[in-house]
Amino acid sequence: MKWSFRKPPQRIVFHPRHSSKKEFLSNLPSIEPYDAWVEHWCDILTACWNKNGVISPLEIAPPASESDLADIETHLKHPIPPQLRHMFATFSQHIQFSWDWPNPLDVAEFHFPRAYGGIRLGLSLKTLPGLQDCLVDIDALSPQERAWIKSDYPDVLSLAAQAFPFLEVGNGDCVAIDLRDGRVKYLSHDDPDDTGRVLGRNFHHFMDQWSILGCLGPEIWMLEPFLDEDGLNAQGARSHVLYT
Repeated sequence: MKWSFRKPPQRIVFHPRHSSKKEFLSNLPSIEPYDAWVEHWCDILTACWNKNGVISPLEIAPPASESDLADIETHLKHPIPPQLRHMFATFSQHIQFSWDWPNPLDVAEFHFPRAYGGIRLGLSLKTLPGLQDCLVDIDALSPQERAWIKSDYPDVLSLAAQAFPFLEVGNGDCVAIDLRDGRVKYLSHDDPDDTGRVLGRNFHHFMDQWSILGCLGPEIWMLEPFLDEDGLNAQGARSHVLYT
């Protein structure tokens, strides 16, 4: 469904061709941890632009009203997880940008024939209802499929009942918050081995680390080199070609 807000959000826009990072940041409230994320986003767009890559500008809309948040939660029949809700309520209801590196990219000694990223489909309050389609529809499975998943991938079924998708990957997969423990996990539409892989201890940890990586991907194969038992670990990645 398409969601319409009572007031169309007025966005502020960063493009390295038209403004400096310092100038752009001066138009935003300084709220931790969001200001650090924005700096990383500006840095990757500037680096990609300077390498003659393709980018779409960073757009940040104002925060959502309490009534808009309540409307979404009523539709979802579930409250938005606290850290995600706080971002929508105090920082921005819609964030988007994208970048596409022009050449093969080595990040922290990992080689990508093609690298791209940047919340390409938007981190947005109004997309939350549509993201519920990422969850496994248990009722749509045949008895044989249900038995196979229950036998070989029992965590997939339990996660499907307790996941809150907030970011669409663009290939049918999505990124979600596990409502049982707050961890951020990957949900694959066609590979149960990838479903449930931990991307962050919580929403803030995931965004902290993913933003350092310039929001690489977020297809799981591009995030995989940076995963440890707690999720993404971007330590050292900033010193490599991604930001030089």
